[in-house]
Amino acid sequence: MSATNTKKRFAFTFVELMIVLTIVGIAVALIAPSMSASAPDQLAAASRSLAADLEYARSLAISNNTSYQVTFDTTNNVYYLVHSGANAALDILPDPPTGSSATVSADGKRWTFDLTNLPFVRMAIALHSVRSTAGAGAEVADLEFGPLGETTRTDATAIWLSAGGGTNRRYQSTQINPVTGLPRIQELQARSPLTSLSDAEAFGSHDTVYYDSNYQNNVESTTPLPTQDGTDSVQEDTAP
Repeated sequence: MSATNTKKRFAFTFVELMIVLTIVGIAVALIAPSMSASAPDQLAAASRSLAADLEYARSLAISNNTSYQVTFDTTNNVYYLVHSGANAALDILPDPPTGSSATVSADGKRWTFDLTNLPFVRMAIALHSVRSTAGAGAEVADLEFGPLGETTRTDATAIWLSAGGGTNRRYQSTQINPVTGLPRIQELQARSPLTSLSDAEAFGSHDTVYYDSNYQNNVESTTPLPTQDGTDSVQEDTAP
């Protein structure tokens, strides 16, 4: 075999490399969370898993030059991934990457992500709400990624998770940029989005980043992080 053929055999295309990096990122997101059982740590772990799942859906849309839709079911605490493009040949989804919490439907056309069965998460996590960041923050039920990684919604989408109880309950949103489709995890807060819609921070005006497209744990804010016992500088939610 010639040297030229050998090089061709072992070369990776950009799409293949992107898929590999996404799979590695999902694995890191699942095994890296702290072993602490506190609400802030467990919520951060669940948010990382959610962000990794959304990043993978985006990568599928780009690599296959089509659209994929994630539908959120807050009642049953799950979200689903399906192919939503015109090419029916892509309706059968690939096998979930190693480490993914997704289960595949019998016909292979839908993945289900159940927040009650997340690996490495030892506290009940709730899919609190999914909202557009426009105006008053209307609730939405889905998120669709296009061939360029963009979302079909022109405004950012915020997926809110919650964990803990009483005064220790915490909320965290993962925002999806409508242009790039990239997920960005916002800082933890003690007020639910329903009681803080009038505040800019309801949709993450802070710059704290717990996840980015490189699957790194970056902190870009001087805002104090919550302590493991659930006490922090964030105002408590006094709403029932």
